[in-house]
Amino acid sequence: MKTTLFLLILSSSTLLCQNQIFTALASKGNVQVKRLAGNWQPLSIGAKLFAGETIKLNKNNYLGLLHSSGKTKELKKEGSYNVSDLAGDFDSQKATVSAKFAGYLLQEFSNSPDSKKEMENLGAVVRQGFDKIELDFPINTLIIDSTLQFSWFPAEGNQKYIFQIMNNSENTVFMKEVDNPFIVVNINELQLEKGKPYRWKVFSASNAQLISDTAILELLPGKQLQALQSELAELLKELNYDETALNYLIIAKFYEQYKLQVNALKFYQKSVDGAPEVDDYFFAYLNCLQANGMQTKAQILANNRISTSTTEK
Repeated sequence: MKTTLFLLILSSSTLLCQNQIFTALASKGNVQVKRLAGNWQPLSIGAKLFAGETIKLNKNNYLGLLHSSGKTKELKKEGSYNVSDLAGDFDSQKATVSAKFAGYLLQEFSNSPDSKKEMENLGAVVRQGFDKIELDFPINTLIIDSTLQFSWFPAEGNQKYIFQIMNNSENTVFMKEVDNPFIVVNINELQLEKGKPYRWKVFSASNAQLISDTAILELLPGKQLQALQSELAELLKELNYDETALNYLIIAKFYEQYKLQVNALKFYQKSVDGAPEVDDYFFAYLNCLQANGMQTKAQILANNRISTSTTEK
């Protein structure tokens, strides 16, 4: 009887120690974990972390963690961290919204190919401003903002540009000549119909043959806007309103769900600015740019990163 009781207690203790607390979402540098067996080993993306284990970060390392509740944690400072102690920062309330989008990130990071090689291939050739005007804006997006900055890359020479928005019947609803490769437009003043697509383009004021691709924008319909605002409020609450690079990335994924590509790209940029050394976040930004027809910007950013890393070496 005593032997059976001892085995039950031992079994329960083992299960308790094996409770998964975190999953590694992203890392930079030689981040290591000391497992329960006592061995130090590199910590890879998707690795599970359990109570009683220890994480070690060297100088300039980074680790983004997903807690079992669905909330996130960033580690940037050099040192050792007890997994159980880190877990003490979280309550038991489940964060279902943030967990969903963090799961998307984990899948993306885990399944990504040789991203550095892809970046080198992407940055190999940059075509810009020779036979057409390249947009610095998503080719197709829903919008919710009252004002928008439409941007494009400067064409060769001292160009003036004509910016034009048309409805689905090809009627012009807004047109203006500008001196710079961008324009800020008050969307409310245009009184665009929600749920209806509008097309816009830009062309040279002196050469009508020098023109951009046509992009599409659409005001988010009211019912979808209500759903977005409700889910976004819950997401920000689950993230504890913490302004971290990892949380910015999760918010970017959220906006992508609603096809609000302008907002998504804004938070991808904030994520990269918050943790510029983390390749996974930068590659996620590049992927979003390419998915939205912004190949030129992705190429320029890739080239800049390659140049910077070469200079640092």
